[in-house]
Amino acid sequence: MFIKTFTPVLLLTALVLGGCTPNANTDSANPEGATVPTEPTEAASPEDAGNVLVGLDGQSQLTLLNGWVEDRELHESAEIQASKRGSEEYVIVLSENKADFENLTIEQHSEITRGLLVESLTDPEITGPTDVTTVGSNPAVQYEIQGTIEGINVAYLHTTVETPTKYHQILAWTLPSSFERNKPELQQVIQGFKEVEAPAATESPAPSPAQ
Repeated sequence: MFIKTFTPVLLLTALVLGGCTPNANTDSANPEGATVPTEPTEAASPEDAGNVLVGLDGQSQLTLLNGWVEDRELHESAEIQASKRGSEEYVIVLSENKADFENLTIEQHSEITRGLLVESLTDPEITGPTDVTTVGSNPAVQYEIQGTIEGINVAYLHTTVETPTKYHQILAWTLPSSFERNKPELQQVIQGFKEVEAPAATESPAPSPAQ
């Protein structure tokens, strides 16, 4: 059984480089060496919602808040990837068809994918489940996970969403020092996820009869 999971090396790249090119030489976890502000970040309001980012599969979407942009450098195959690098906030969505698994519950899917993530961390700490039980109108299970990978401390919100046909793994993360400040916005980003119907294939018009 194959279940998509997050590759920690790619996470490290995202956090360490923080918006620089892949060949950049930097130890900073913040873009251009800027200091992460210590003032509390206000939760984004509905009016801050920006573009709708459609997943590669055409069957999922995420409403991006103000300041968030698509970021295709976070994972090699995630359906949706976005970031707000100025405040070290990131999110990806990994989707899988339920038909590929036999009698797998949302709790089991969450446990398996959490386990794969935790195995890659040093001194992991797991809290949950949180009080997030739905994303949109779909059942959800969410855990908070913190740990260290190659000297970088990371804090995640690991959310599994079940729809009639798929399991969606939404992984949002930031630095632990910013976690409590960024968590309200990360939660709102997660709640901006929605499954949509794939666009119907368009049929080519029939050729005109030969004259």
